[in-house]
Amino acid sequence: MIRIENLSKRFENKTILDNQTYQFPIGKKIAVVGNNGEGKTTLLNILCGLDTMDGGEVYKPNNCLMGYLPQEPNQNPKPSIIEECESANEKILQLHQKMNEALKLLEHHTDDKTLDAFEKAETQYRLEGGYELRSKAEKILLGLGFDKKQMGQSPRSLSGGWRMRVELAKLFLIDPDVLILDEPTNHLDLPSLAWVERYLQNFVGTLIFVSHDRHLLNRLANWTLHISWGRLIAYAGNYDFFVRKEAESYELAEKTMKNLEGKRDSLQTFVDRFGAKSSKATQAQSKMKMIEKLEEEMEAVPVAKSQPVIHFNLPEPAPVDRVVLQVSKGAIGYTEPLCTNIDMLVEKGQKVAIIGANGIGKSTLLKTIVGLRSSLGGTFSLSPRTIKAYFSQDQLEHLNANATVLENLLAASPIGEPQARSILGGFLFRGADVFKPVSVLSGGEKSRVGLACILGKKANLILLDEPTNHLDMNSIACLTKALKDYNGTVVFVSHDRDFIDAICTHVFVMTKDGRAMLFEGNIDDYQRLAAGSGFPDVFQVEDEGRGGAQKKKEASPTQTRDREKELNKLRKQVQKLEEQMGKLAKDIEACDAKLLEAASDHQRCYELASQKLDLERELQSLEDQWLKASDVLSKE
Repeated sequence: MIRIENLSKRFENKTILDNQTYQFPIGKKIAVVGNNGEGKTTLLNILCGLDTMDGGEVYKPNNCLMGYLPQEPNQNPKPSIIEECESANEKILQLHQKMNEALKLLEHHTDDKTLDAFEKAETQYRLEGGYELRSKAEKILLGLGFDKKQMGQSPRSLSGGWRMRVELAKLFLIDPDVLILDEPTNHLDLPSLAWVERYLQNFVGTLIFVSHDRHLLNRLANWTLHISWGRLIAYAGNYDFFVRKEAESYELAEKTMKNLEGKRDSLQTFVDRFGAKSSKATQAQSKMKMIEKLEEEMEAVPVAKSQPVIHFNLPEPAPVDRVVLQVSKGAIGYTEPLCTNIDMLVEKGQKVAIIGANGIGKSTLLKTIVGLRSSLGGTFSLSPRTIKAYFSQDQLEHLNANATVLENLLAASPIGEPQARSILGGFLFRGADVFKPVSVLSGGEKSRVGLACILGKKANLILLDEPTNHLDMNSIACLTKALKDYNGTVVFVSHDRDFIDAICTHVFVMTKDGRAMLFEGNIDDYQRLAAGSGFPDVFQVEDEGRGGAQKKKEASPTQTRDREKELNKLRKQVQKLEEQMGKLAKDIEACDAKLLEAASDHQRCYELASQKLDLERELQSLEDQWLKASDVLSKE
């Protein structure tokens, strides 16, 4: 469907794409992977027409509908969130306007031509799914974490992250042939991430995406495109498959190279020994040609080129009491509480992941523990010997943008310049890089400065808020290892499930209804324990818009009886809906018959056409309810 041919792109002295040709397989979910700065986003931008090429062509079918997530939300949104979401489907909105214009004409001109124009416009609108547009938009918005009461709010009232969710909803609504996403989960919480993953798994078009979430790369991708040193190499599998196959190919390449080098060295020995002798001159010349051919073969062998990666170990923590942190009946928030009655006991050496939906106070809880926000009630007690180190989701909140990288580290830690430079070297700030002002750094570079500032302290309590957001896969792996090996206490917020499970000893779960509880173990342990205790599972999203097959949990007898009552109620609802739908279908048939009888009475035709339109809208609404209820029953 989409093909790039001899594509080239350079930035200053770095080659991003070097005369590359590739055809994206139709209907596949293709993950574009590679280290930061290798050109993943640039490739996506070229495919979308947002960036220019230095050479080559991009071929796309004329009728191919492409959807991509913009870097910034719409600056002139519609008055409400639901209208802004619906605005993505321009075709249906145009058909709706055309239908309304035809209906208005019928008020004054009830001739056959005007009536036919209305019926044609209404039919087009119905066949394109116009009557289902709003319910579909609501379902997607609910899945992305919006509440029904928010649908009428202005998009301008949302934060940048939530406005980007609206842009994602608009993409899903148009259901394109090709969907291109660059870090689609960056602004999502764990429940919304789970919903998006299910949605994309069911997407029938071609998906091309970039992500640093290893869990998503493995669960979603069935094709991996690796971009490195200007080359594109495709692998027919997920991320782990790519890692394994790449390692195997480099191992084979290394063996091939050693074999070729052995042959070349043997030939070179002959040339060095006998090249000067006239009796062996012909043979020596032949050997020289063979050496040249071998060297050409050696140049074609793919050699693993090392990429600079961060490397660090967290310092041994300072001594601390057994109980590092205790929260009793804590309340957090701003003018109004986000969560109350928080009880949390964190002991030395524990690593606690805080999870839950966005907007319920995870980051606020960290800020309250650190002391950057005042609590709204209860007690937040730290051991007197606690030395804190805090990593913010937005590093500019805690870094001096006008100061250099080196100055920021020296200000954050009681260390000298030689040690500071050594630490920064581990985070790829070398030479003159340490004198760059923080204001000119990328998001990933700012994150590395923030992590370096943590290293400068002998902290025994590290608090991290979404530390993996701007890091590449290698950096995430390094951070994961450092935190696993760290002997101190860690409390962190993350939406990266693999990162959480690799580190945590406990999971602190916060729910939308204001409850919070600490569970021992990883996410799977929490889900198992939650099912047995009746505590909500934040991955089992209740909103109708976040549907999708859910993993069945063992339930108590009481839960089973309650569930059976719900299902019986649902069965009765389905039966009632079917009866109502049958009656409406007959009313629409009767309306059609009356329209035929009243062919010459144009005023009567207009009235009947309006009546039929209302009936069809009502029927569509009932059909939506029936589909939702039937979908739930079919999964039992």
